[in-house]
Amino acid sequence: MTHIHYYVSIAALAFLLSTPTSAQKAPGVNDTASDALAEKLMPKFERTRSLKAPVASAVPPSDTVHFPVEFDSNSAVLRPQGKKQLDLLAESMSKVREKSRSLIANTQKLVLHLVGHTDDRGSDEHNDELSRERAESAKEYLRVTWGFSDAEMTTDFKGKRAPVNAAQPCDITCLQQNRRVDIQVVVK
Repeated sequence: MTHIHYYVSIAALAFLLSTPTSAQKAPGVNDTASDALAEKLMPKFERTRSLKAPVASAVPPSDTVHFPVEFDSNSAVLRPQGKKQLDLLAESMSKVREKSRSLIANTQKLVLHLVGHTDDRGSDEHNDELSRERAESAKEYLRVTWGFSDAEMTTDFKGKRAPVNAAQPCDITCLQQNRRVDIQVVVK
């Protein structure tokens, strides 16, 4: 029995979740940007294939992609720039799907894991709820605009417990960077 090992970058596999139709294209998203992001998002995973049937080995989750889907203070409403970032993510995902189709076993699927965050102002309870709403807002946008199914996405929240910028004292730039949704690709 012959085994072949494949290594694919972790970033591109993230976009295998959604396959928008060719007519569906995000306004303002150019092919160069989506190609570059698709390459960055292609997950690194190992696949062993025998001559009889493909069998994929356990795939660790991707590194978290700090994608700048940011929000205003005390808000779970996507900003226009955040929508553009999610459009780029969805468009790149279709390219990753194409590139990775033969590398994933029929029983596996790619899942986007969306994690909401807040800045450090406010109570833990309020920030936990707000970060949950932010992750759900990004999930809803991908579902409605790009046709991702609920089975292709999961959400989680961290509140203020995982700042990307923990500078103290934290100025307005620092606060803004922490109001975000991070995206991780998981092969299940």
